[in-house]
Amino acid sequence: MGYALAEGQFRKILPEGAKVPDIVPKGLFAHNIKEFTNLAALLPELYQEFGSQPL
Repeated sequence: MGYALAEGQFRKILPEGAKVPDIVPKGLFAHNIKEFTNLAALLPELYQEFGSQPL
């Protein structure tokens, strides 16, 4: 957080002295738990149906 990919390089985009509020990474953490829980329920079935097909 606070960095971006620009012209093939990661660059700091957060202004000097600025700070990402604590709630932002906490919210992202909670979101990731929900998403990975959903994926854990969906992916086995999708793999069983489509896993043998080439990418």
